[in-house]
Amino acid sequence: MKPAVFEICESDGQTRLICLGVATLGDAVELEAVLRQQLPRTHVRLLGRFDCVEIATSLEEFMDAAASPDFVCGGRFEGTMRRLMRE
Repeated sequence: MKPAVFEICESDGQTRLICLGVATLGDAVELEAVLRQQLPRTHVRLLGRFDCVEIATSLEEFMDAAASPDFVCGGRFEGTMRRLMRE
């Protein structure tokens, strides 16, 4: 099971991201089709199926998650992000 992330846009302009664990990408695509059919006035879009979804409530938490050894390959992403944040 991996989390699939869906973008849900309501007719009033409110947008949400919703994650749901699904067994396969095919299951996520099928769910997207069903949601589009069941919610015709709501824009539903599958953003993807990911290994992990994390929420950061601050830049520090974001940097900690992005620099995690489980995520970063040789510190390349962390170095790039830190350089971008200084600019």
